[in-house]
Amino acid sequence: MKKRTAFTIFFGALLAIPASATTTWNFETNSGNQVQSDPGTFTVGGTSIQAWGFDNYGTAQGLYQTTNGMGVAIGPFGQNNSYLDCEINQVCYVVFDISNLALGSNVTLTLYNPNHDTYEVYQSNGPGDPPSGPAPNQPGSNYTTPPTGGANNPTGSSYTFTRSDSDTFVAIELPTKDSYGSSVLVQSLTGTAAAPEPVYYSLLAFGLTVLGFAARFRGRKVSN
Repeated sequence: MKKRTAFTIFFGALLAIPASATTTWNFETNSGNQVQSDPGTFTVGGTSIQAWGFDNYGTAQGLYQTTNGMGVAIGPFGQNNSYLDCEINQVCYVVFDISNLALGSNVTLTLYNPNHDTYEVYQSNGPGDPPSGPAPNQPGSNYTTPPTGGANNPTGSSYTFTRSDSDTFVAIELPTKDSYGSSVLVQSLTGTAAAPEPVYYSLLAFGLTVLGFAARFRGRKVSN
């Protein structure tokens, strides 16, 4: 009976360990346009990613979510505190903090890009300066392009790269060499959540030890 109880506790604890799984964070809205302050925090299944909206001077703005995806909210303006919906283009860009995603896993950005406009995806260890530096289509001092495993000058509606130490932050914007009027929106980000921290397993081991002593003590008490 004691062995059965111990096995039940052990396998129950194993089942309780959170498994890494592919997760999708959606940025589209179903109820009209919404403004998010910086940073916007998006949580699915207990894992959070953050996003920032910037203008091309590096000034933090907000995030503007629509039924087609997410861009940048410039403002507020006037007495009504209204916002300008700035899609991701040559003057607005979005930065994601993907530090909670697993190293070596694939990360996919799904975009609203009906005109197949050319865009750029940059990587950085910090949000830092605007991705585009003073020269046309040149990265800022804290950004390089593309992220690990990603392509240069993509035009599709899906962009996949590999999460590495060098791309804790990922930015997306349109290169300044493109004609104005081009724009994209981010519809979703898909990635694999990082494994639980070591402290989780330490607490698990401690809990199993306590349960083991409790079961042993209870067995002795019953036998007496």
